Amino acid sequence: DPNSFMACTNDGNASDYVPNVYINASTFVNCYLPGRLIVQWGVEVIAVLDGFDQILRFEFESDSTDVVCGAYTGSTPPSDGHVCVMHDAAASPIVRVRACNSAGCGSWSEDSTTSSVGEQFDHDADVICNDVDSCPFDPDNDADSDSICAETDNDSDGITDAEEGDQDSDSDGITNFEDSDADNDGIDDGVDGSADVDSDGLANYVDVDSDGDGIADADEGTTDSDSDGMSDYVDTDSDNDGIPDAEEGGSDSDSDGIPNNVDTDSDNDGIP
Repeated sequence: DPNSFMACTNDGNASDYVPNVYINASTFVNCYLPGRLIVQWGVEVIAVLDGFDQILRFEFESDSTDVVCGAYTGSTPPSDGHVCVMHDAAASPIVRVRACNSAGCGSWSEDSTTSSVGEQFDHDADVICNDVDSCPFDPDNDADSDSICAETDNDSDGITDAEEGDQDSDSDGITNFEDSDADNDGIDDGVDGSADVDSDGLANYVDVDSDGDGIADADEGTTDSDSDGMSDYVDTDSDNDGIPDAEEGGSDSDSDGIPNNVDTDSDNDGIP
């Protein structure tokens, strides 16, 4: 009986036959369902004893009495997660999960972690969905009522979350406001900055060619080859030879290991 967990075993020790599994759980507050906490979990079977591998249901334990999860009947976790009721929106979202079969229940999982699934709907975790949140990056929602949302900087790059937004410019699965290198050029956004050096409508932190010279920032890097105070990736004449980098290009004509755009004698003829 899966409800009373009575089982018959050869040796009389039912605890030997409970699920031996590893469970990894995460939770997020669903802003579209006020008062609802979503639990998602994965299960890895560690060992099976005498065929007692069939999981009949999952049980949940919360850090708070204001969170009630009930039980989930089934052998595999639901793809959309399990819904818990939050009687207090400020209650702890930490939940533990365990698997049960006809012999009893296995060990509780470790404490759940915060799921990134919720962030795509509610960036500031204030239980107001982004599409109706007047300050989607301000958890206090303009606390002083001056019609100016508080500035937050999730990735500490010096560029506000509101400015970076929730796009994923480099398609790495991390939204720009959480990505310290939003264009994946190897130059931190804090160094790239939000200026638009080549006036192409793209801020440097999401522009893979910040100076528009046809040579990728990842190749030019932050070196200052001509010591003019400008890193090569934002310097249109990196070697200060009077020839724009866009004309010189990033090839190495004289095979000396120095790209033309930073080589003051690109053909190695002894004439700068």
